[in-house]
Amino acid sequence: MKGLLGLGLRASTLGGKVLLMLYLTHAYGVSVVGAYGILVSIISFSVYLSGLELYSLLLKSYTGTQRGSCFAYTNQMFFSLFSSLIVSFSVVIYMHQYFPYKGVTIFAMLLTVTEVLLQEYHRILLAKGRATIANILLFVRNGVWCYFILIFLFYIKVSDEKIVSFISFCWLCANLIALCFVFLYAKYNLILSFTKISFKILYFLIRKSVPIFISSIFIRVIVSLDKVLLSHFTSLSIVGVYTFYTSIGNALQALLDAGMISYKYKDILFVSRQRKAVEFMVYIKKLYFTSLICMASIFLASLLFFTIFNYNDYYEYAFALLIVLISSSLQSLGALFKQYAIMNFRSSILKAGLLSFAVFLIACGTYKVLHLGPIYTIAISVLFASFSYILYLWKWLKKANE
Repeated sequence: MKGLLGLGLRASTLGGKVLLMLYLTHAYGVSVVGAYGILVSIISFSVYLSGLELYSLLLKSYTGTQRGSCFAYTNQMFFSLFSSLIVSFSVVIYMHQYFPYKGVTIFAMLLTVTEVLLQEYHRILLAKGRATIANILLFVRNGVWCYFILIFLFYIKVSDEKIVSFISFCWLCANLIALCFVFLYAKYNLILSFTKISFKILYFLIRKSVPIFISSIFIRVIVSLDKVLLSHFTSLSIVGVYTFYTSIGNALQALLDAGMISYKYKDILFVSRQRKAVEFMVYIKKLYFTSLICMASIFLASLLFFTIFNYNDYYEYAFALLIVLISSSLQSLGALFKQYAIMNFRSSILKAGLLSFAVFLIACGTYKVLHLGPIYTIAISVLFASFSYILYLWKWLKKANE
């Protein structure tokens, strides 16, 4: 029952985003979708920079004593807030110089900070087995504002120059509302004590997390800045098409997360911590077969939708959509392999990230050699990078348990 509720919430969240992009395509053109996609990529990458992957080392503390949870929660939130403020200023500088819609700069800064805090709370809730609450908050921060914008734009027209700023403003308002709910929940279920802040232990954790962080940055560069890279090779219209495809890929990941991962995450952390490789691979196989069914269904439904409603721009590059969906499935699997590796063979993670990034660069380098076209080159590059990451960690898992 909880799994169905999670699927419903995720489907509602993703449905809002897909409908919003379809409306933007119809009313404002694919170029606006491309600009929105670049904005999301910049914020997503900034969120990933913040926190230095400390959460990956602290998650196991939430399955232990209340004292351990209090320490982990306090230090995780303190460092995340501090690092997000630093990163957000860099976002302002970059967007002021390079982003075509100057009015979103301050919104991007505030969105970075609020997204970091909400992401950390989401991880904590999953680690504590509160998947339903995590999915409700995700719907508040990522779904509600999409439906509000659709209703608002139905009655009131926003100019092309201000539409991206308007979207950013609504997104920020939803994040602030979600933070209010989070603080109310945390007040009674999580203990925040400033006396528990330990700079010495934070320094120790930062040193331990650096290889994980560097590896994660390589992966995040691949899957977050692909649209930014694509914008240097082609028009905003093509970036808009690719943005829509990645939103469908994100929908696949979210459905997998809501239907299985979020409700089994506590158990997955447990088997990873206990080095139970056989039990861990059972979860991997279940996720793999589930992803195949979801991927085929989403791809066929998308083709049918593009045909019926004459979205020719999206139908033209349909094979790229299939590639994006496969990559998204591999990224969901890769996230679980990464968590197992963090707890058992941390040294392999940096090498896996380096290998994946090298594969991505080499594949991108074939752009002028194979003449595949920018959108196919980027999509295939992400696919190869995602596959190489999983393959490397899987070999380490087999080696560690022989």
